[in-house]
Amino acid sequence: MAQLLGNALETYTLSLFTRTAGWTPDEVYTLLNGVTEEVSRNKMHLYTHL
Repeated sequence: MAQLLGNALETYTLSLFTRTAGWTPDEVYTLLNGVTEEVSRNKMHLYTHL
């Protein structure tokens, strides 16, 4: 699950943050690494409508 989420986050976040917010790709990947670590900890429970 975390890997799937990580791939989706990379796809959407990289484009948005580099084009709109002016971030460098390295800054985005640093952010994504932190997000992936947080999601992988299993202390957070995510719910979504299908």
